Amino acid sequence: MTNSPVRKPKLRRVGKNPFDFDEGDPLFAHTLSLEFEKKRAKKLLKARKESGDTNTKLSDIQFELARQHGFASWPRFKAHIEQAKIEMQAVETGTPTALDGDKPTLHIRCGTDIKQALEVGGFQGDFAGFFDPFVMGPVSSTQTLEDHLEIRAKFLDNAGWVNSKKALKNHQNHYRELEKSRNYSRVALWFEHDSFDVLILAYLLNYFSDPAKRPGQLQFICITGYPGVQQFNGLGQLPPQALRVLWSWFEQVSEPQLALGCKVWNAICSPSPVPLMEIIATGTPDIPPFAKALKRHLQELPCLGNGLSLVEKITLEILKQQGPIKAGLLFGQYSKSEPLRYLGDTMFKTYVENLANAEHPALTITSVDASDAPFDASNWFRSHTVSLTQIGHDLLADQKNWLEMGVKDRWVGGIKIKPAEPGWRWDFKNDRPVYSDSEPTSPSSSVGTR
Repeated sequence: MTNSPVRKPKLRRVGKNPFDFDEGDPLFAHTLSLEFEKKRAKKLLKARKESGDTNTKLSDIQFELARQHGFASWPRFKAHIEQAKIEMQAVETGTPTALDGDKPTLHIRCGTDIKQALEVGGFQGDFAGFFDPFVMGPVSSTQTLEDHLEIRAKFLDNAGWVNSKKALKNHQNHYRELEKSRNYSRVALWFEHDSFDVLILAYLLNYFSDPAKRPGQLQFICITGYPGVQQFNGLGQLPPQALRVLWSWFEQVSEPQLALGCKVWNAICSPSPVPLMEIIATGTPDIPPFAKALKRHLQELPCLGNGLSLVEKITLEILKQQGPIKAGLLFGQYSKSEPLRYLGDTMFKTYVENLANAEHPALTITSVDASDAPFDASNWFRSHTVSLTQIGHDLLADQKNWLEMGVKDRWVGGIKIKPAEPGWRWDFKNDRPVYSDSEPTSPSSSVGTR
């Protein structure tokens, strides 16, 4: 198999691309200047000396600045700035070299958000989007692939995202593309640190742990930020030149990393959170972002006291503070409040609707536009207002339990939440899952029993 020919980018000027933001936006990827950082270091040193510090040297300040940007040393920080400048110039010429042109390459990402940026950045390898949202709905390691696809397609249909027939076809195409990866000399996995990405990356590492399915070379990134970006949400916000820089950050997937992926995926599919907690306790040194993302995943268990997941709790707290607001503003406020952002607008819409559709709703959704298109998420967010009900206020005051408000069954990975039955909860006070062996409002016993 050979790579697709280089396509001429339609977008030339870096500042006009959809993956760029206004300079004042915290999502904007600022171009770092070596000259500015040198002057900054000297100013900081001068301020230190004027305050009576005679021991600090210029090299100490430079090291501090490098560490602030995520680099182990000043020379590495300098090298990054110089490389970023070169890559920006390459993109601005409109004819950047193909960094992946040395061998047939497949780029895999949990979505299509970087596809255009890769093209503009000169990458000529093929692209496959693999984006089954494992953070929501049931997953299981005991099913055949066919059963797995049926279960996931049914969930997407029930969530109102896409009808099951179309969802099944889309999933079959995604998994079929995955099967083709062994025909490439190199597969590059582009991921970041949130639970949406991490769960999919764990699935892929589990998949590629089978040597028969593995390409000649398997490499990945799972990054937590990018130099010059104040608020890093994900790879999709980065311009083409940044993706070119990131190409040098890729590492070959090791056997311990494949083993971690297998272990994590099996734990995600488990009906108990205990296996995941055991993995989280290790700090996952082979892939450090895993531990935090997996813990955030488990925080979607109903919490002790009011039975809300963390997303639900944050959403209701915003409505309590802000009062009735447009759904789009609510999503924006949620995104700012989320400790490890991972939900897109469509997934958040599902959470909001679930809070409104219970027998005793925690919030109400009011349409302000009768022509609203039911499956157009962006239009829905513009045309609906969300308000907190008295039930919502009572939940936040721990006077009611959400699991007793007539809510539907739901899943956190392989853990099924059946509201009227005993089950797993998240204890925010002790930062761990606990098993409730009685009614939702009754005392609970924990993993280590409490």
